[in-house]
Amino acid sequence: MEQTFIYDDVRLPPQRQIPIHTQNEWELSYVVCGHGVMFIGEDKQRFCEGEVVLIPPQIPHGWFFDNNSTDGEGYIHNITLLFASDLPERLSYVLPEWARIANVLSDISVPRRYVGKAAEEIAGLLDKMRAMDASRRLPLILQLLIIITENAESEEIGSKPVGRSEKQFEKFGIYCKCNFYTRITLGDTAAYMDMNRCALCKFVKKHTGQTFTEYINSLRLEKAAQLLVTTTDSACDIAYDCGFTSIPYFHRLFSRKYGMTPCGYRKGKR
Repeated sequence: MEQTFIYDDVRLPPQRQIPIHTQNEWELSYVVCGHGVMFIGEDKQRFCEGEVVLIPPQIPHGWFFDNNSTDGEGYIHNITLLFASDLPERLSYVLPEWARIANVLSDISVPRRYVGKAAEEIAGLLDKMRAMDASRRLPLILQLLIIITENAESEEIGSKPVGRSEKQFEKFGIYCKCNFYTRITLGDTAAYMDMNRCALCKFVKKHTGQTFTEYINSLRLEKAAQLLVTTTDSACDIAYDCGFTSIPYFHRLFSRKYGMTPCGYRKGKR
């Protein structure tokens, strides 16, 4: 997207609306005339005239208007403002005073519906832009960004698609939870994840704040704590069953995590 923003005032027959799609830009949509069903992420819900919705980049979405919701000429009407995905960074670079607003906008990852006075203000500004050229629209767009980032009159809708990194972490978590009882190694886990060891260490640190060993031990300790309460097995047997090979090491980690020995934890929970 070479332009900072694109303003699109659309009137067309409902059957000519574009299907579900994704895009690299932010989309702010205002339904002037019409109602129907919108698909956002994996969700489906009704929308009505006056709806104001902000959709972050890369969120699948589509608006499907009912055929009987047109104006006298058989058209639905909506106004859409697209702005570049890196607009927050551009703003904070050019105008340091906008850094906070840029940061708030960057943190929005789930579509939002604006209601009440916020929706009225956004709709009014989008409607006012119709008679303007791009240069005159820019100050109003800055006003829109202030409303979007500072107004609480909104609600999250739809859902954020699970990205590749999240899917990888889910795969990693399942593997570890199925194998922490054994002598699970960094090398074996890296091979399973199709990563080298260094990449896996960085990946685990990013998602958990822990090293690979710390993460595995946390799983083992949580299971040990559960077994101490739900079984009569000795602490040593539980330690071995949970994958620890050194009893002193198990006791040291357990006391550090729970602030007491395994036996003290068992007594305190019964």
